[in-house]
Amino acid sequence: MDKTEIQYLLKKNMHKLESMFGVTNIGLFGSYARDENNEQSDIDIVVEVMGADLFLMASLKNYLENIFQKKVDIVRLRKNMNNLLKKRIEQNALYVR
Repeated sequence: MDKTEIQYLLKKNMHKLESMFGVTNIGLFGSYARDENNEQSDIDIVVEVMGADLFLMASLKNYLENIFQKKVDIVRLRKNMNNLLKKRIEQNALYVR
């Protein structure tokens, strides 16, 4: 699996991601986005979600892991998050919208 396939699957599932989880924006970052992934790499996903709670985020993670058949790490983009992490994500994130 490469970043093109991941982006395709995110786009293909965007309607469900919106309706089931309130996702307003979603993208890929990390090793897959930089083409530095290997067999052990997980898939790093950044999301903007309306009204997210812990249960919703866990359900979203599970849904994405089922789609990709690979471990997924999710970071919820927020105004009050660590500025260094936010900047790093924004610099290499590949959004599907």
